[in-house]
Amino acid sequence: MGMRSVRDTTWPDNGVAWANRLPSGTYLDYKDSSHSLVSFTSTLPTLHTPPFRSIFASDMVCQFSGPHRVPHEISDRIIDNLYDDKDALKACSLTCQCFLPRAQFHYFSTLTLNADLWHGFERLRATRPQAVELVRSLKLTHSGNFSDRNLAWNYVAISRMLESVRASAWTFYAVTKLELHQVALTVPWTDMVVQHFLAVEELRVVGCIVSDATSLQKMATSFPRLKKLKMGELLILSGPDDVEPPTLPEISDLRFPSAFVDPQRPATRFLGWMIEKSLHTHIATLEIPIHRPREALVVQTLLEARGPGLKHLYFGLEPDGPADDLLDTPLSLSPCTGLRTLGFWSLKLHHDEPWNSTAHLGWMPVLLGQVNSPDLEHIHFRIRAGGSSLKDLNAIDWARVDDILAREEFEGLRRVTVEIVRGEAIKGFMTQYIKRRVPRLEARGIVRYIHHVSDL
Repeated sequence: MGMRSVRDTTWPDNGVAWANRLPSGTYLDYKDSSHSLVSFTSTLPTLHTPPFRSIFASDMVCQFSGPHRVPHEISDRIIDNLYDDKDALKACSLTCQCFLPRAQFHYFSTLTLNADLWHGFERLRATRPQAVELVRSLKLTHSGNFSDRNLAWNYVAISRMLESVRASAWTFYAVTKLELHQVALTVPWTDMVVQHFLAVEELRVVGCIVSDATSLQKMATSFPRLKKLKMGELLILSGPDDVEPPTLPEISDLRFPSAFVDPQRPATRFLGWMIEKSLHTHIATLEIPIHRPREALVVQTLLEARGPGLKHLYFGLEPDGPADDLLDTPLSLSPCTGLRTLGFWSLKLHHDEPWNSTAHLGWMPVLLGQVNSPDLEHIHFRIRAGGSSLKDLNAIDWARVDDILAREEFEGLRRVTVEIVRGEAIKGFMTQYIKRRVPRLEARGIVRYIHHVSDL
């Protein structure tokens, strides 16, 4: 197995991670290739585990035979390089006693739970609580497909699971990353989240049904250590959206990767509330879709307020209807003089709507030409090519892009990524088409082309 680059390791805030050798055959089994979903075996015996040790305990010596022993610093660095290889971590835990604590530290760091897996998790928590206490990234999600047909069943099952989470929330005191995916967020449960997961630094809420806007606002601002917030595809049912934030977390990374379901409650409405409550003053990374001119005004307010403090910006302009003309958008990138990364999302080549002509992407080179950041290192173009044909390739004026990037202010550019999503039929033609129109950029050798066969 090839060695990977050595990475620095940050220990948990409590300074202690507990370790205990699991008997053979009782390890958790990861079923999916991404290792994000944990499946608990139903045959785990009820065992009385011996007292577990701190990973910093002085008596944790290497059991390698021979006169030479491996220092803990070296063995920890070796295992750190295997942090995402679950099979290798299991092998390390059985190789040597001194490998066990660090292997378990990484093995149990990420946990995904749904209603189907909850009983197995409860059994594991009852027999080996020290393993569960190592969880630092927790994802709570639904079971099966999230559709109207099974929504009622999922709601009941998930509600029971969440009640159990409430009863045992102390178990997850070390969780710093919390993800809620396609679950119905009621007021009592959101209150529970903010009461028990106080160490959360990163919160993701994606594809959820939210009972009212104030609950979402309260939950998103109740974690005093929160640094990263990601929300998308949310359905907010009702209620006002002007609650006073319980705390003022210093959110530096704010991402809305997709629009909210209700067009009357767009992501920019939440952003506008953050600006009103002075919750935007530390934002250094912003990702947001823009569908209407009034949404562009909210984003422009943030760009002007943060100015050189904004380091990474990812956005796209895509009108919802003929009344939403974004070619003359009030958005301007001139205040962003400290940008290091700039991403143009939602560059959709083909539109079936007759009102949306091939000139709909004319905004991109206009905004690109406004950039004047000496720190800019990376520009990312995400092209949505689904349903496109060769005649759609001229939707983007690449020759103009080449002229702009040849300016002196872009001399520090280190990388340009052209990401093509879908468009299997024309992906080969598209790459050659772009290359022929950006000769000066190609000559610099910094362009990378990647392709995805499905939406991200």
